[in-house]
Amino acid sequence: MSMSETIAYTAPQMRRIAAMEALRAPAFALGATMAGFATIAREAGFDFWMAVTTSALVWGMPGQVVFASLYSASASLFIIFVAVTLANMRMLLMVVSAADMMHLHMHKLPLWRRIILMQCLAITSWAHLAVAETIYPRHLLLPYFQGFSLTLFASGMLGTVFGYFLPDMV
Repeated sequence: MSMSETIAYTAPQMRRIAAMEALRAPAFALGATMAGFATIAREAGFDFWMAVTTSALVWGMPGQVVFASLYSASASLFIIFVAVTLANMRMLLMVVSAADMMHLHMHKLPLWRRIILMQCLAITSWAHLAVAETIYPRHLLLPYFQGFSLTLFASGMLGTVFGYFLPDMV
């Protein structure tokens, strides 16, 4: 019997466990990646708030880099929108898969909460959710995802802020 089978975790405990797992290495890696994006965004002409908003709303490195590249090339908003959408289309299958892994239908969340949850999905959180699915009971996967992905999101946003001001410090 594994340790997870002998201990009955509560949702807050599961969020803490997941946050600690995210802080081991994934949060640092994602924060550093977002710092790299922020330096690219700054060079492309983004102001601070545009860089932070892009990280928060696009939340996918290929789409973010496409956005910065096309913005610096003065492409039309339509072209930027289409290119970012296509670059992040790969996330759609992960969103469907993650929602199925967490059994979101079972939690009876309103649509707006599901959208916000899935906006926080990163490849890293999806991969860790797949591993957690083999360890923890089904009803704890949503709290696991919340703890893990919100920790990654916070790290990514901090990385964006740090990366934007990094050239001033160097």
